[in-house]
Amino acid sequence: MAERTIYIGNVASDADEYTLRSIFETCGQVTQVRIAGKKGLNTVYCFIEFADASQAYSALAMNGLPVGDRQIRVSMAKTGLSQPSGPSSPAPLPPYEMLQAQAQAHMMNGSADIDEQVLAEYFAACGDVVAVRLGEKTVPQQLTIKAWIEFQSQHAARTAREYDQTMLQGSAIRVRPSKTAIHTNGLAPPRLTPNSSPGRPSQSLHNLPLDSSHSPPPLPHQHNGSGL
Repeated sequence: MAERTIYIGNVASDADEYTLRSIFETCGQVTQVRIAGKKGLNTVYCFIEFADASQAYSALAMNGLPVGDRQIRVSMAKTGLSQPSGPSSPAPLPPYEMLQAQAQAHMMNGSADIDEQVLAEYFAACGDVVAVRLGEKTVPQQLTIKAWIEFQSQHAARTAREYDQTMLQGSAIRVRPSKTAIHTNGLAPPRLTPNSSPGRPSQSLHNLPLDSSHSPPPLPHQHNGSGL
């Protein structure tokens, strides 16, 4: 499979698989993306596998392409990618978790002092938010944080991607599809409403006590030019 795989060097350490896949899908059908390299370094490298060799060879034209603040180096890989295995390639999700992940959005570059309720209110315009999980802070002075937002529907999760590069509490957030399912929900338990019962409380954000200072923003395509 080496003839279907390219090597990409000088990749910014904050690049993700979604971004790289989006760039190289212009060359053909991407079947695998694997980022490698030591954490903490400014640059990493990755391998991208295509459906056939001709697509991989056409991707060589991307050599020198500016991605972020640097130019990537593209060449043919010496070895092909095997089926995902090992710590760098997690096992596929069980079917029920895969469906759950498809109804979620992964947010990056959020302000480190943000909380679950603010995120739930911010993304409420996309659809009913049922769960929010914040990523762990690894250092005390950490300025940004990751989060996962689960919606009632997959359509709402896809709509949430329109908030990519919008401003939230002073940070331009990045929104990508989620690859993992939420197992812990940081949102407060929903309140019971006249239409709900103790056995089946509504999980919609509309039943949560909202903070008016973080009212849901309009979708990006509905902006009137004033911004968020």
